[in-house]
Amino acid sequence: MEMWIAILPDETDLSAEDLYRKGLSRVDPTSRAKITKFYRKADAWRCLLGRLLPRQLLKQRDVASDDIRFDATSAGKPFLSHPVLDPPIAYNIAHDSSLVVMAFQRNARDSLEIGADVMRVALPKGVTLSSFINILTEQLSPSELKNLRETEATDPAVTLQTLFWLWTLKEAYTKTLGLGLGFDFSRITFDVRNDIVYVDEVPLSGFEFVLLELDVLLGRDTGRYQGVAARRMGDEAGEGDVPSTIVRRSVVFKEQHDWMKFWDAADLVENCDILVI
Repeated sequence: MEMWIAILPDETDLSAEDLYRKGLSRVDPTSRAKITKFYRKADAWRCLLGRLLPRQLLKQRDVASDDIRFDATSAGKPFLSHPVLDPPIAYNIAHDSSLVVMAFQRNARDSLEIGADVMRVALPKGVTLSSFINILTEQLSPSELKNLRETEATDPAVTLQTLFWLWTLKEAYTKTLGLGLGFDFSRITFDVRNDIVYVDEVPLSGFEFVLLELDVLLGRDTGRYQGVAARRMGDEAGEGDVPSTIVRRSVVFKEQHDWMKFWDAADLVENCDILVI
């Protein structure tokens, strides 16, 4: 499983608008219409980069840009519908603030087996840690809530990080099932201390999780991000004899690895092909 991260451009850069228009020429008309409906340019950029990342991946597979067609499941999860690749490519997109993340598997069992989520580790404006936990209480299992309450006063920084690990893992896991928020998150328990995931109090098997943390160093955005990429390795529910694995990775911002690539918005736009449709 690999991850690519696209970085939003600085909107104060005079070249950003030209780059945005150039990026729109690299996506299909349906995507273009959706992107241009966003009121905030940052939201439009996140959507645009999320459409360009899989196109760049398919370009590496020698798929012509005009042949690419995407569809979505009934729950709204995007996937490549044409051409049908053998083996398939599975991918999933997540974004928050300055980053757009794509987790993917080049030689997948099926095109829907990947899920991803990423979040900037920060409390919403005007919200305390205690009230933030209260807001998310219904999405937490009893043991998760108990552990958070035990540490929120003595170690609020770790408690906040833990809370974001819980949320991003649950999001990534349910996205592998094609369910997202349609799944009751309180059924999932992530034992952060021992790196064990339970569903309905039973240890989860048949999944691979990569927990990623990085410190973003941009003039407009300096802070910690946490993300989770999940891959289904068992049957359609992820169940099977293969034990689930959790790997934690901390990376330096913009440092390239064989499993990780950072893309500046300009590089991603320039490397994607113009569509003639």
